[in-house]
Amino acid sequence: MIFYFTLLGITVLLSFISTQEKKSARHKYGFFFFLTFILLVIAAGIRVGTGTDTTLYNSFFEYYPTLSLKEIWLNTSEPGLWSLSWFIGRFSENTYWTFIVVAAIIVGLIMMTIKKYSTNYVLSMFLYLAGMDYFSSYNGLRQWIVAAIVFFMMPLLADEKKPIKSKIVYCILLIPLFLIHNSAVLLFPIVFVVIQKPWSKRIWIVIIGAILAVIYFGQFLNILSGILGNSDYAQYTNISASDDGVNIFRVLVAFVPVILCAWKYKLINPDGNKMIDIYINFSLMNFLVLLIATRMTVLARLIYYLSIYNVLLFPLIPRAFNKSSRKIVLILMVLFFALYMYLLLPMDSNLIPYKDIFGHVFY
Repeated sequence: MIFYFTLLGITVLLSFISTQEKKSARHKYGFFFFLTFILLVIAAGIRVGTGTDTTLYNSFFEYYPTLSLKEIWLNTSEPGLWSLSWFIGRFSENTYWTFIVVAAIIVGLIMMTIKKYSTNYVLSMFLYLAGMDYFSSYNGLRQWIVAAIVFFMMPLLADEKKPIKSKIVYCILLIPLFLIHNSAVLLFPIVFVVIQKPWSKRIWIVIIGAILAVIYFGQFLNILSGILGNSDYAQYTNISASDDGVNIFRVLVAFVPVILCAWKYKLINPDGNKMIDIYINFSLMNFLVLLIATRMTVLARLIYYLSIYNVLLFPLIPRAFNKSSRKIVLILMVLFFALYMYLLLPMDSNLIPYKDIFGHVFY
């Protein structure tokens, strides 16, 4: 666990220095922003067997470059990432170049979005790691590529100058993401939820629907199976007798921003900012999906598309408290998420030990 907390500490330090350095109009991100980016990309790119699916992805990155591009597109339902691995394979047989490129796409898009929209960049970067979003990308590579692209596209949902046109563009841009991961199709109904006014009648219908899905889980699985159709992920709708559901601790953590935003909405978003409304609704969807996942763990993979918005929402939470209490709230938030990371790391996605291509092993 020392490796992960060291990485967290260095990331926070570099992020803080990044906020202090002067930036020109041509170089708005700054040297330390790029240094943080490189650090996180390398840490994700040179791992070996760290993350449940890493070994499997490595075998895919070895296999698909041996095929023709035509064979990949004709014989696979998700040719997006495999085509990228094929292209990189033209230059090097070392599969870790593919891991590095994928990490650069994911980390780059997320960091640029955080830098542009967070009210507290350092805290958001801390939450990106301590909230486990960064580390979960060691496992669900394809879903996190989709999640990072969608996160970067978020301003289209908040565009109030051309609301209809921007949302149409957003939905059109979602279509090719289906070629990276079939489950991206589930983003279409999610979009129509997150653009609603928080706590409106439509949102309450969704909340009630989620509660009913937990109660009548068998019927819900039938509906989900119909949406997934004959995709590779339809098998996920088969309930395992040994599946105890997602860790309840994760559900409770996801509930915190939801209840605070419901209770203190007018303080957190006094001006009715559309972007903040979207953060809140994504956070709500994250909680509801985890709630449903208490019945079947694999459904928690859908939160890859939802949880990242909390890194922008949590820095707004102190607004709900008076000025004298805000520093205490920030300190408690940092301590709480450090504990969350400490508790989740040993049980999440085969992250411990961290192993790299140079043979180092960190427990």
